[in-house]
Amino acid sequence: MADHGVLVVGSANKGANQAVACAKLGGRTYFVGKMGKDVFRDKLLASMKKDGVRLNHIMYDPAEPTGIALITVDGRGQNTIVVVSGSNMKLLPSDLDQQKAIFACVRVVLSTGDTAANGCAGSRVSTPFWCDGHS
Repeated sequence: MADHGVLVVGSANKGANQAVACAKLGGRTYFVGKMGKDVFRDKLLASMKKDGVRLNHIMYDPAEPTGIALITVDGRGQNTIVVVSGSNMKLLPSDLDQQKAIFACVRVVLSTGDTAANGCAGSRVSTPFWCDGHS
């Protein structure tokens, strides 16, 4: 692979990136979502915790891996994103209903839309994380 590109392995996804941005800007940020029990989850949570994101609302799916994306870039600079949704697609309205208490504590709710298309339709809430003003 020497002259064909660079492989970067890191802990990131849209929701995680947005949560970290809120935390770095001084917002008291809570991340709510579902992850597998694997090395991708471990790396992602360690990175987010280091950046100040509160993670006590993470749910785990023992049957599905943590969602990941592989981004490839060809010689012309065009990218392709391959997504393995994994546990993101297992986030259900009942999962979010169990996390309702956090909604009483925040002023801003931000959803990335990276969960099942209708998986959260039955819940009052449909978002993987919250960013609440300045702490």
